[in-house]
Amino acid sequence: GAVLARQQHGRRAGQPAHGHPARPGEGVGGLAGEPFVLLPREHGPGFHDRLVAVCREAGFEPRVVQRAVEWQTVSGLVAAGVGVGIAPASAAHVRPPGVVYRPLAGTPRTAVALAWRDGDRTPLTARFLDAVRDHVLY
Repeated sequence: GAVLARQQHGRRAGQPAHGHPARPGEGVGGLAGEPFVLLPREHGPGFHDRLVAVCREAGFEPRVVQRAVEWQTVSGLVAAGVGVGIAPASAAHVRPPGVVYRPLAGTPRTAVALAWRDGDRTPLTARFLDAVRDHVLY
């Protein structure tokens, strides 16, 4: 089969555009003391555990004030000023007015891989692969 892989997804801090936390290139430690909006652990235990571990490595425990089960909701709560969020780079396209995403230095990268049947040249497969290349593996 064919495989497409890339390892380029750092984390991004989503925060109100008028806020001051996490200046570009700053690490997670710049978010210490900020209220956090996170996905519940049961909706992504690996991501959640890694995010909490990164915060602890930076010397603080994230103060979670709200949980939401979708990135759109997390982003909306961030836009409303409820708190800051940390999202994978692939979710940064969910950007309501009033939210900015800033790269966080020193965050781990996640491997993304996609496999499909060799020789599958159907239009659906081609469109799906194009979408993955454009929106996930940038």
